[in-house]
Amino acid sequence: MAQEMSRRNFIKSSTIAAGAAAATVTPLSSAVAKPNPKSKVVVIKDKRSASKSGSRVTVHKQYIPEMVDRAIMLLTGVFDKPKAYEAIFTKGLTTSTKIAIKRNGVSAGSGGSWPDVYNAFKAGLLTMLNGTFPERNITMTTGRQRPGSINSSNPKFKVGSYEYAVGNVWVEADYVINMPVCWGHGTSHGVTMGLKNMMSATSQIGDSISSFTVRKYHGYEQSESSPWESIVNVQFKEKTPLILMDAVACRSDGGPGGRANVAGGQIIASRDLVANDYVGYELLKDNGLSSSRQRSAIKIFGLAAKSPYNLGNNKPEDIEKVTWDLTSIHNAPSSSVAQTRVTTKTIGRRVEFSLPKANGRSVQLEIFDMKGKKIWSQENLPASRVHWSGVDNNRNPVSQGVYLYNLKAGSIQAKGDIRISD
Repeated sequence: MAQEMSRRNFIKSSTIAAGAAAATVTPLSSAVAKPNPKSKVVVIKDKRSASKSGSRVTVHKQYIPEMVDRAIMLLTGVFDKPKAYEAIFTKGLTTSTKIAIKRNGVSAGSGGSWPDVYNAFKAGLLTMLNGTFPERNITMTTGRQRPGSINSSNPKFKVGSYEYAVGNVWVEADYVINMPVCWGHGTSHGVTMGLKNMMSATSQIGDSISSFTVRKYHGYEQSESSPWESIVNVQFKEKTPLILMDAVACRSDGGPGGRANVAGGQIIASRDLVANDYVGYELLKDNGLSSSRQRSAIKIFGLAAKSPYNLGNNKPEDIEKVTWDLTSIHNAPSSSVAQTRVTTKTIGRRVEFSLPKANGRSVQLEIFDMKGKKIWSQENLPASRVHWSGVDNNRNPVSQGVYLYNLKAGSIQAKGDIRISD
């Protein structure tokens, strides 16, 4: 059963001191200082999902749903799709649970990949609870608050001399999903990713849509005395079980406006906000992010990781990056290939496969590791005796973990995940 989350439960006052200055905050849930364990960040790569010709990036959206699904599975460690999506929500889930998704607004109209990433994620959510999770319980917004969308009792906080409040949609949601893009930023922020994404989930008190004065945030240099990205994200810390970064089509320099100029070909997922941003930053750094923006980003990550904010890990040695490269796994079905289900049975390190529709055809079985490397393959197997003994092509036992299989029998194909344990 989902934990009931009332407005009263979330509106708790706390005072966060930053350097010499203090910012009075009313977060959705108070920040609790505790040691951060090593943070898991999943990176799903597929170079087929984005290509670049000259300065133009083209998104190939047919690859994105699998990338998103595999990111969720690998992050949660659950390899049944509906159950993997349910496992995101650690405080429980019912058909009355409300989920608010904060999309980064800078990619609007930029030719980016966000519609496809969002649609793939939403489709996964709708498989939850045996397909009964209501679509009406999912809200997606860039977060720009319209007049009347902020109640006077909503959590409030200050940045500089301006007072801000959290919008209703975020207060009323049971869970908040942070869905940033991997984008450079031309102001003192350096990058616009998960930390900056939640800025527009708040609005200045008395703001009107014509002035949209939440933009005044942009005038503040990040510092010990004014770490506003940290202050903002404390408001959402306890409600956010997932950061799902769209790094399929990215922009390294010239942001936040403009079009994508980097074919990133990645989906980056984590429960750690700072670690997720750091991994996205590494991608931009390798693709032309200027040194000044690198310095700005690193400073912001450091401020967010420090007490009293404790928003995540910012040091590479504290980040466990798990990468699965689908690029070399040629398992995307063509229109002439019929898909079917396969059942697997694991006995020790031996995995047996049952392909009911093979109908006496010889079977080809391929096994791939998480980096997309084919480690074992066999052709002309009898359909009644298809198995893998947990070894590579050199007969060396493989490590414990998750592997991808690809089975073909004539026009029949099946694919999925298997786990090897000792």
